Amino acid sequence: MEEPQQAEARKERQADPLGTLNKALDLLKTKDDTTRMCGLAALKITVDNNPQISNDHATMSDCWSAISSTFLERLMKGKGQTPENANTMLNLAVSVIHAFVRILDQDRLKGEKLVKRSNTLVASLTTSSEDTSTLILQILFSIASNKAGARRLLQIDDLRPMLKLAPEQPTVLDIIKVAYLNVIGNERLDIDVVQKLDCTISSLSSCFSDTRNTDAFMDWLSQFLPSLPTQYIGTSPEWLEPLTKIIHKKVLSLHRSIGLEGASSLVNLAVQLLFIYPTKFTPLLFDPTARPDGADKPTSTSYLLIRLLLLDIRSSIPTLQATSQEPASKQAVVRLVASYDIISAFVGFLLQEQDNDAADDVNSSRDSSFSTDILLKLRVDISEVMSMTIENIHERYNESTERATARQLSKAQLQITSGGSPENMMSMKDPLPLAQLRALALWLREDDGSDLRQEASSIIDFLLSCYANEGSDYISPVLIALEGITATAEGAEAFLSAGGWNILSQSLQKLETMPEADTLQGIDIVRVLLNIIDSDSGHPTREVWMDVIDTALSIDIMDTKRVALSLALIQLSQELLQWAPRGVRRKYAKEAKQLLEMSRIITRGELTVSDDLKEGFEEVVEGLKALSIVVDRRVP
Repeated sequence: MEEPQQAEARKERQADPLGTLNKALDLLKTKDDTTRMCGLAALKITVDNNPQISNDHATMSDCWSAISSTFLERLMKGKGQTPENANTMLNLAVSVIHAFVRILDQDRLKGEKLVKRSNTLVASLTTSSEDTSTLILQILFSIASNKAGARRLLQIDDLRPMLKLAPEQPTVLDIIKVAYLNVIGNERLDIDVVQKLDCTISSLSSCFSDTRNTDAFMDWLSQFLPSLPTQYIGTSPEWLEPLTKIIHKKVLSLHRSIGLEGASSLVNLAVQLLFIYPTKFTPLLFDPTARPDGADKPTSTSYLLIRLLLLDIRSSIPTLQATSQEPASKQAVVRLVASYDIISAFVGFLLQEQDNDAADDVNSSRDSSFSTDILLKLRVDISEVMSMTIENIHERYNESTERATARQLSKAQLQITSGGSPENMMSMKDPLPLAQLRALALWLREDDGSDLRQEASSIIDFLLSCYANEGSDYISPVLIALEGITATAEGAEAFLSAGGWNILSQSLQKLETMPEADTLQGIDIVRVLLNIIDSDSGHPTREVWMDVIDTALSIDIMDTKRVALSLALIQLSQELLQWAPRGVRRKYAKEAKQLLEMSRIITRGELTVSDDLKEGFEEVVEGLKALSIVVDRRVP
């Protein structure tokens, strides 16, 4: 029960809050710390219980000014006090600061009186109770929310007392994020901030390495890193390796639980790191020799990771197909996009591994490579998922086409205002098809199994629609996919039936006015068209295809940045001439001579090129000379 004296004091405060407030302010003016503590406690109680006072900004500003900064510092540090007294003093100081932080205007929050408390507040986290620590972190978040406070906070030499709380206190991650973003802003590069950021993420990685609560950290980092300017994140931070171990531990945890709960945080972070640090992180994530601590079997973590991603895709694709008329869960789509992108990176890593093995003269089966058994299992699993992907794309494209047709039929009655047509099926509103296409394209080109390529011929219409109507992000994966598909007879026939030659040859005709960077696109187009010429469907050469020769002649062969493109176009022209009817070949004899003379510029050494390019032009010269007696007569 409340003591009579306490009850009387409470009634007095309630009856005259302003009087109580003035008494508290008078106590704060004394030199005795004990009296000041009484005044501070009375001030907090009065402010907390009287909205008419706490809502008066002028009064609150005066109260804040009345509190001595050095007195607050002494209270929080508690020097010379017993642990119990020190905690009492710290709790009081923190509770008072917290009360004012919630009330003060922005100018006061930016003031040095609060900002300069940052160091002591962080240090106090080593001894503060859980409740007081929560209040301290809320105060620090307010300090970090403005540029002056953020800079002061990041100038603290040792942030570890705060960082250690991150696994249990999510506010720590919020503080770090807002502090760095406020400091970085639009200012010039600050090397000290770069180094501090590197140390901060390293410390956080260490703090989370031995905890089970890694999902929050991975989610936070996957959002934080992309928000930073590229010059602040470096190219090879030291924390990538310990962070990879955290990811590998999570993979093992998911594998043991035989479930995908929590997979989103893992895949979202992994795909961001692959994008930001492709050279450094890719071999760390997919290291065939990586074995997480506690693994039951000597199976590489990267193999378990890919198996989990493939399992996720296999279980999610049917759901997407069944609910194709409804918006898919945003979180599920983001996770699937990341899963496909990780698989794309993994396929690229495997190709690089094969190149490394081929270049290893000492031992072609290096210890760092995946075993043949693992590769065979992965090939089967990835091919199965890619087959499902083809089916998913095919069904969605057909549905999109049907909806577009229905809209056209009712166009007189209904104004078309939004998507649904084949050309905008791959809109930015739905990033999944593009991610599917990137992974599928790589696999179709590099996996020489004909079954999957034949199956993919069913989406030729879709690919050509994307190529003709979508942005530049789609061009490369479409061409890579077509290169694999058209290597089969069914693919070449489907390509021609869908008007693929006209679509790609028109792109070639634009190369002369395209930026030099688009020369790679031209070479990719040539690879596809060469597949067509090499197929039964491409024989004999159609005369309408011979426009490619004019395109080849339009490229300046002396332009060193376009020599490779020029070679590709001349090779394509040679193949067209070789398979053309005699009458068509005779008609283009003059152009054949011009192509021969262009090639001889390189073979005579008038332009310095790589050995591979020179060898390619030498083969072209021999091929053009051997075409027919008509060409030989006109080209001595």
